[in-house]
Amino acid sequence: MRITKLNWLPSVTLGLAMLGWTSSSSAVDPIVVNTFDSASELTGWTEEAHVGVLEWANVPDWGGCLKVTLPVASGGTQVQPQVALGAKHFNSAQYWSVSFDLKIDPASGTLPDGTYGHYQVVTRNSGWNWVGLNWTAIDNSFTNGFRHIELGFVQPYDVLEYLLFQVQGNGYSGDLIFYLDNIRISPLPNSIVINAFTNASEVGAYSSSGAPGSGINWVSAPDAGGATPAGSMQILGNYDGTVSGWSEATCQRDFSFDPSRFTYFDLDVQLDPSSVEPYGMIQVFLRQNHAPWNWLWLGNHDFTSSDAGKWIHLSYPMAPSAETNSSGFVIQTGGNGMAGPVKMFVDNVKIWRPIAPPTLSKLERGGPGGTTIKMDQPGVANQWQREAVCTPAGSPVNTWYNMGGVSYSFTLAEFPDPVRHPGFEAHLYIVNEDTIPGSDPRWDETYGGVDWNAADILVARLENNATGGVDFSVRYKTNLPNANVNNTLVTVHGPSAIGTWQLDFAADNTTITITGPGGVSTTATLPQEVADRFNCLISFLQFGAFKNDGAGSGINDGASATFSRVQMSGGFYPFDDSFTGPGLTANYAWRTTSSTAVTWSPNDVGWWLTWSLPDDGFTVQVAPTVTGPYVDAGVTHTYTKGATRVGAVPITSLPGGNAAFFRLLKPGQ
Repeated sequence: MRITKLNWLPSVTLGLAMLGWTSSSSAVDPIVVNTFDSASELTGWTEEAHVGVLEWANVPDWGGCLKVTLPVASGGTQVQPQVALGAKHFNSAQYWSVSFDLKIDPASGTLPDGTYGHYQVVTRNSGWNWVGLNWTAIDNSFTNGFRHIELGFVQPYDVLEYLLFQVQGNGYSGDLIFYLDNIRISPLPNSIVINAFTNASEVGAYSSSGAPGSGINWVSAPDAGGATPAGSMQILGNYDGTVSGWSEATCQRDFSFDPSRFTYFDLDVQLDPSSVEPYGMIQVFLRQNHAPWNWLWLGNHDFTSSDAGKWIHLSYPMAPSAETNSSGFVIQTGGNGMAGPVKMFVDNVKIWRPIAPPTLSKLERGGPGGTTIKMDQPGVANQWQREAVCTPAGSPVNTWYNMGGVSYSFTLAEFPDPVRHPGFEAHLYIVNEDTIPGSDPRWDETYGGVDWNAADILVARLENNATGGVDFSVRYKTNLPNANVNNTLVTVHGPSAIGTWQLDFAADNTTITITGPGGVSTTATLPQEVADRFNCLISFLQFGAFKNDGAGSGINDGASATFSRVQMSGGFYPFDDSFTGPGLTANYAWRTTSSTAVTWSPNDVGWWLTWSLPDDGFTVQVAPTVTGPYVDAGVTHTYTKGATRVGAVPITSLPGGNAAFFRLLKPGQ
């Protein structure tokens, strides 16, 4: 048994703790996004291309669904229904796929080639980042009934806040109409049987090519076992002996997934005894879903006469491919100098990973409660990292202009040492959204680098001074997009960052007073022409932190600040949040620029533990000595971060003395 030991004094020693593991189930529950059983399920849906029409429809012999129309009169080439997931948001690192049912209305207009274009699913995080899942053509078969589609998530994994279903094509002859239903997010399992070939429709998911007369079809026998009813896919290489070089019979399937999430690609194969020697080989490839669009070879098996009439299990590791985004796979039979037809059968196509127990990997001391912003992207390439909590989307006016006097403030409960972390910054951004360049400035609401993009921004900046203490300043730029903030109005020096920093605007819009802990205070006048730039219809705030460590020195990598309170008094949307939780959005619908860098911290945490996933059935236990007695550690406030889970050990759960030992235990094992 390996145990994690925690010494209060003088050090913390990390180890690993684990006990038995038997379950292969997922660590999270499935998410049903929409079944469209009623029109009320259209709540949260928008059409992002701004040309389509979304309606609820009751389709005969099917039931309720989402009806999407791209009017030909709009001249649009794409329609993009999108749903805001809200409370159903999820971390794609813990989920396998999004599945849905899609049908094209037969009355729809077509493209010049007679098809209906292509579809893809797009995922978005709170920062509006776009990750598409596998373009696929929409042919006439989609008009015959609802087609069930499942697309696997690929890297980069993130907390996903939106799903977008895009259908695209240029030159429709009439209105394009399609229906969506039964949208579901499925957890990441340990194994997936892609096809057990229990019916002919499973073979229909494959396309085939090769020597003339070659092809694939479903047969009820032979069957390799493992599924009911019986069946397999037959691959016929119709070789006639006239080709001295390479001949092949190839089948492939569209199957969007990240191969790096699994270890092996398995299948069962059988050579039909009626085949003519030489029998050639069978080999398996993955298809890349990006340039250079290669086939990535996984392995092969050369057939001999001793293989005829019996099932052979093949298992190929996917790790050598180093691939994270595959659009599907290829099963190919063939060889050189084939003298006559070769027939073989394939069954139980599967991807899987060995089941491993969870391991404890990290201990971090608990800090004060609030919202913690950590510089979690090390290295020169990330020297400009800045992250923030952002005002809710439903509060579009956060300016002080003509509001009769407005105060903004933030309270810091934790901040890095100024000498060890010079330049590290906490800030308040007040941003005029009306003048941000680009067609959709909403994206900048949750972008940490909005101070560069925005044309008009006022910044209350608290920066570590390398000689000690901090400098609090008011800075601004106007009519200057895609550039650094270039004006400083006023600066005061304070001995410590800990405490409340406040920015007050008088009713005249230009008189500013800044105050800080210990009575630090000064007043200044903002130029009228600068204040006038914040007479805007839409504005937003960010309370954030900036690494600001020069030319990528790395000195502020991992540094963090904890905001224990943020306030705005006056204006249309005042707020006062001390982040009492549970979670960041318990009191207001705060958004973040990053799901990993910005986290909520409760007040009563002694230590944060991190362990690997899956962790089904395991609990964290703690003891004062390595031999026990162990009791439940009372872990709270758990959340997923990539392929790990993080949980808080309350101060009240820690044993007396100067040491604690943690272990993961699955009861009954």
